[in-house]
Amino acid sequence: MGKLVSLLILPLLLAPKLAFAQSDEALRFCALFEKATAGTMRVRQSGVPISEAMENFNSQVKDRDDFRVKMMRESVIGAYSKPLWSTDEMKESAAIEFGNANYLKCIKMIKEIE
Repeated sequence: MGKLVSLLILPLLLAPKLAFAQSDEALRFCALFEKATAGTMRVRQSGVPISEAMENFNSQVKDRDDFRVKMMRESVIGAYSKPLWSTDEMKESAAIEFGNANYLKCIKMIKEIE
């Protein structure tokens, strides 16, 4: 499962720091953030303990203490603050909704900065 978390977070961490005046680039970042956070919720819904998810995340970002890392760390905590659902349909719905909510959070943050 650790490899799954790695594959979900890696594109987000490789994205260059954003110049928020470039809205297209910022929107692409938010789309990556949406996918990464939906994936984080899928990991949570699969039953991976939060300690394992955080350990895996932290092992990938030791020297990357920028806003992207902080946003992803908050999303891991946020995902584990939500209930674990029993049906596959509810688990997938939770992942999609969590990704959507984080996309909106990202867009609102950009709007405040611009």
